[in-house]
Amino acid sequence: MSVTTVRRRRKRLQDEEILQIIALLLLKAANANYADVLVKFKQDVKIEDLMSS
Repeated sequence: MSVTTVRRRRKRLQDEEILQIIALLLLKAANANYADVLVKFKQDVKIEDLMSS
């Protein structure tokens, strides 16, 4: 999946209030290669809402 596609999906999920971004990780600034991230979605969200473009 391209960066553009991921960005577009993330933006849509945020706009529909399905996803809320609470923090932003700056891995390059921390000289880290990866991070563990906890993602929470609304309880009543349908898988179709998450997967649609």
